[in-house]
Amino acid sequence: MLPLFSASLLAPHVSKYRVSVHGQQAGPAEREKRQQAAALQSDEIHRSRLPSQAGLSFRRRDRIFKSGTNMGQARKRQISSPTNSMLKVYRRALAKGTTREGWLAVEGPFLVEEALGAAPAVRIHSVLAAESGLAKFARLMEQLPAEAEAVQVPDGLFEQVAQTQNPQGIAALVELPPHNLDTILEGQDLLLLVACGIQDPGNLGTIMRSAAAFGASALFTLQETVCPFNPKAVRSSAGAIFRLPVLAGFAAHELLDRLRPAQVRIIAADRHSPTPLHEADLRGSLAIMVGREASGLPPEIAREASLLLSIPIRLGMDSVNVATAASVFLYEVARQRGFRY
Repeated sequence: MLPLFSASLLAPHVSKYRVSVHGQQAGPAEREKRQQAAALQSDEIHRSRLPSQAGLSFRRRDRIFKSGTNMGQARKRQISSPTNSMLKVYRRALAKGTTREGWLAVEGPFLVEEALGAAPAVRIHSVLAAESGLAKFARLMEQLPAEAEAVQVPDGLFEQVAQTQNPQGIAALVELPPHNLDTILEGQDLLLLVACGIQDPGNLGTIMRSAAAFGASALFTLQETVCPFNPKAVRSSAGAIFRLPVLAGFAAHELLDRLRPAQVRIIAADRHSPTPLHEADLRGSLAIMVGREASGLPPEIAREASLLLSIPIRLGMDSVNVATAASVFLYEVARQRGFRY
């Protein structure tokens, strides 16, 4: 799990930038004290792997850029050196999915626009744009918050940083809101989706997209499931990750032991179940568990469910894709609830 807050977004790559909280540079003793305090916080707060400190700012030797809430023209900067520290941050983050701070790295105009549309809950801190894309993405640039930084680079340099096969000339570092399991469980008529061991990031991203479309309250992933912040998962979510609470890395017993006291029914997708999905009453708070692509749910996890349900499919077909199965389950729940989201 990534740390909630580290000494610098750019460390250890650069000493020119430092991160400060509320405009004050922390000394070694103060940093150690903050790290110890952060370690005592509940794990659920950190499941989305995002920083939550208010007043985060980038400190540069000649000026300080502080975060704010007013929308306006973002600060602009040009970079031409391939060894620039900011480019190292982008290159690593676009490959891994997140910065060391836990900020999401996204690539392409669609995801950048989706992040802007999810403001103010979602905040864009930095945008990297190829020179040839400045005119094409002028409308997006105008929507950037005043505290964001727009970095312009030559086209060839952007292609070196980008991780997609056909770079579109724009990328961003995005901060998602932190999510807490206790807060989620306070809701009514919850629709929770639990991904158990799914390996394909494209499948998980599609599941996130369907979950957001059909009104899911949150998505949880168990250990041994692909990271939901994987770049391919994020792209496959088509922006849903900006609108759906996603908490990752639970042990099965840890999560289920929290859901039951909250009166959340545990339902498992099981292709061998004699009970078809449409015959079950899916009203009230429930959690739907979907398993690994080839083998489904492990028996020890399936046994934890109060109800096993299958999707009726035509004779001769073995099963459907896990993302398709999750979408069918989500649709049936939404249908029974009158599509009231």
